[in-house]
Amino acid sequence: WCWGDMPSTPPPPTRIVSLDRLPADEAETDQLFDSLSGREEGLLPGWGEISQWPAERIRAGDWTAAVWRSPELASATARFAEHKALTPLSSSGLAQRERERESKVHKTGPTLSVGYRRATV
Repeated sequence: WCWGDMPSTPPPPTRIVSLDRLPADEAETDQLFDSLSGREEGLLPGWGEISQWPAERIRAGDWTAAVWRSPELASATARFAEHKALTPLSSSGLAQRERERESKVHKTGPTLSVGYRRATV
């Protein structure tokens, strides 16, 4: 089904499967498939974990749950990132000052850069 077809029904959450390892052979692939079948959330013993992330967040581009192995860490990270007391680095001017500082030559002399060539002996 398509989200546009059912405007009164909210879209389901996105199921995130975080694997600790990949299957090594066909038998393990079958085991993993059996572990995933019919399970919406929770631990996959020996494999990883399944979590869900709200469809609204995914639609807004928030794939935090796909980055973190733990759904608890994903939720905590999202709450932290949305905290009102945090201001973007770009609005503080700090990033610009840091770029300016890095562009100056240190008092010990220029640092190695792309133009550096190893001395020939």
